Amino acid sequence: EADCDDQAIFAAAWFIAQGVPKQNVRLVFSWNIDGEYHVFVKIIDPSGSLIFDPYPGTPFLKTTKQKHEKEFMI
Repeated sequence: EADCDDQAIFAAAWFIAQGVPKQNVRLVFSWNIDGEYHVFVKIIDPSGSLIFDPYPGTPFLKTTKQKHEKEFMI
């Protein structure tokens, strides 16, 4: 068992190991006004960005960049 940041880091490493170019993999940290945070993976693709969320259904997760969101390259 692990929380979202552990699972997102593992998923990002897995995508890279499967051949997704490292420069196309992002960890995204998103948080709400109460300071609760969530981490997920964004895959940059020529046809559009793909989101992989280890915990789907998070209330403040959106596919567009939010005010309280930062992307980090691996």
